[in-house]
Amino acid sequence: MLVQVWNGEQPYNLKDAVAADAFGQVLTKRYLKSIREDRGMAYSVNADASLNYGVRNTYSLQVFAPFTPEKCDSVLLLMKQDLHELAKNGVRPDELEEVKRFEIKQYEGSNVTTATGRVSCNSRTAGTRTTAPVISKLSIAHECRRAAFRQQSAVARRQTALPSSCSPKGTKQAK
Repeated sequence: MLVQVWNGEQPYNLKDAVAADAFGQVLTKRYLKSIREDRGMAYSVNADASLNYGVRNTYSLQVFAPFTPEKCDSVLLLMKQDLHELAKNGVRPDELEEVKRFEIKQYEGSNVTTATGRVSCNSRTAGTRTTAPVISKLSIAHECRRAAFRQQSAVARRQTALPSSCSPKGTKQAK
């Protein structure tokens, strides 16, 4: 099994977060084609790219591929070639369209579950929250996920923070 991880500091913005997610999807497709379909060296390959926000804004790219040890050098070479080709020539229009179709389909049928219940993210309510016409529905879906995360974080903070009026025995609860 191969696991490669790249990470570091990166300012967060919605446009770059959507682009990072799309990059991971495109890289996965390319790896599946070159490593699995064309050469049969691994049954599965996955790349996940993301921007994360919080105390420290970071990026991460993770690649996972299970294969036999004797194929290690060949698989690493193919991964390097695919990554450099993508960096040099960018994403092809057909790849971008496939990512957009997937994200739109996922967005149209999704509900986000949070600690406080079920939150529906649909175009009527979420469309007003998008700040940039990146890949409109793709951005909206990503923004819905961010909103759910913010809501979960706020609930967790409320559950762990006790108000200053609490007695030493903790008989009062934070609301």
